[in-house]
Amino acid sequence: MSAKEGWGLDDLLEKIMLQAEVLDLKANPSAPASGTVIEASVARGVGPVATTLVQHGTLRVGDSVVCGVVR
Repeated sequence: MSAKEGWGLDDLLEKIMLQAEVLDLKANPSAPASGTVIEASVARGVGPVATTLVQHGTLRVGDSVVCGVVR
């Protein structure tokens, strides 16, 4: 798998969706979202853009995002 070259991502997403379905994972719609930022950049004309994995709660359009430690 390579995020930079884009190969293997479809398989990864398919496996994540399969695990979520098998384990019957559901988000709590009333809890604020928390998770991990996988990739972030600044897009011209759009502003800051981040790809995230939400681990708890629900992320909605217009929600503010605060990032912590960068490694």
